[in-house]
Amino acid sequence: MNQAHFHIMIAHIPVIGIAIASVFLFISLFIKNESIRRFVFWYTLLISISVIPVILSGEGAEKVIEKLKLADENLIDRHEDFAKYPTIFSILLAVLSGVFLIWKRFSNMIVTLLLIISLTASGLLFLLSNRGGEIRHSEIRTTNTQAIQNKLMKDKKKSRYKHKDHSRDHD
Repeated sequence: MNQAHFHIMIAHIPVIGIAIASVFLFISLFIKNESIRRFVFWYTLLISISVIPVILSGEGAEKVIEKLKLADENLIDRHEDFAKYPTIFSILLAVLSGVFLIWKRFSNMIVTLLLIISLTASGLLFLLSNRGGEIRHSEIRTTNTQAIQNKLMKDKKKSRYKHKDHSRDHD
């Protein structure tokens, strides 16, 4: 297994896990049992920190893909640049879950705060995953992304053609 495979494999854990945490947090708004809320906070904390190995493996995955020339670097950069947003919300979710566990605070207001952060992180992670999928799956690219890719390919071909024409002038 190479680093790209590892990255893709573990990237699904926080995406699906934080979405499940959102469901658990929502349900815990109606079940005012401290033991259940404690479990939900622990689950939220642990699944939120699962984003860390995903981020750390991203650079290695990028190197594998670039070395093998398997994807456009612009799509990789777009995915990498966007990754900071869901990472920030995931880490914030983990930190706050941990803090509230230590302080033993499980009120509806705190659950609601974690739910809002969790939903935001989850939405951003789904967008990030889609951008990651676009790197190797042209069939899921949006029309706009596909149009950008087509323009880039045309520009590359034009620059190669111009370069070839200039080399003929010097012969």
